[in-house]
Amino acid sequence: MRVRGDRLVHRVGGVLLGLGFLLLGSFSAFMPGVPAGSPGRDRAIWLGITLIVIGAIAIIGSLTVKNPDQIWCRHPRRWGRFR
Repeated sequence: MRVRGDRLVHRVGGVLLGLGFLLLGSFSAFMPGVPAGSPGRDRAIWLGITLIVIGAIAIIGSLTVKNPDQIWCRHPRRWGRFR
């Protein structure tokens, strides 16, 4: 994997999104505010783990993909095409 440095606005935006997911996921996984043994705690922990994985994928994808426009930006609709 090669870290790419072009299109910094899109890459930094993707990294910030990934860091947001990591922050929210770590807070949810490691600091749940419910008593131990309740189903809410298990859900909070697994939600946190899921968000941590998504954040890591977003950061790695933002830094290594060749064209970040295909991941983070929606392509404009063209006249006459309604797909």
